[in-house]
Amino acid sequence: MQPYPDTDSVPSTSSSTRLDDHDLRERGLRCLWQSDSVAATINSNGTLMGQRPGTATITATYQSATARRAVQIINNFVGTWIGNGRITGCDAVGDFAASKFCDMFSLNTIRPITLTLSQNRDAVSGSLVLGSINGLVTGSVDSVGEYIANATGTGAREDVVLTYVSGGFVGQASASESIVWWAMNVVAPGWRGNAYVKVNSDILRRSGPLSIVPYTVLAGGR
Repeated sequence: MQPYPDTDSVPSTSSSTRLDDHDLRERGLRCLWQSDSVAATINSNGTLMGQRPGTATITATYQSATARRAVQIINNFVGTWIGNGRITGCDAVGDFAASKFCDMFSLNTIRPITLTLSQNRDAVSGSLVLGSINGLVTGSVDSVGEYIANATGTGAREDVVLTYVSGGFVGQASASESIVWWAMNVVAPGWRGNAYVKVNSDILRRSGPLSIVPYTVLAGGR
């Protein structure tokens, strides 16, 4: 009996995975499947469904044989998220202050946000547009599975290449809505000093096919 797939075989864009009792089913027999957590449910056919971020232990029992596997359920951030961000703070020193970098991030101004993401297990990557800054971003889903943390990226403002590090990035409110909050430290090659921008978003709404599911199943955890 092999009730669990290898970790890498679990699709990162699916809220469900099929745990394998093929040999038993070929003989007209079935395992008893159980989940010990509301984070995941599993039906009599061995199909595991994510219900909320969290962890679960899945148990498969057949006669006197028992096997267990830990799984983690995390948010699935795949898609294009569109909305607005409110600037809640901007500080600049050195060349950033001299160039009046914070003029485009005045307190309480609204800047459009477009965030386009792909996801492989808990690794997230894609592109970010915040007002006149645009570039690439990479990050990872936090250990609880609820939001993207510690994102880094490169972008451009006019002809200046910017590198930014964001702490606390995107939190998912539902399958189709998310919020953004981050503190972004910005530096540029050849420039003295740095800028520090704080952003909170209104709701970002995910566009894309309705088949996008809200949760990703990680068999075996991280």
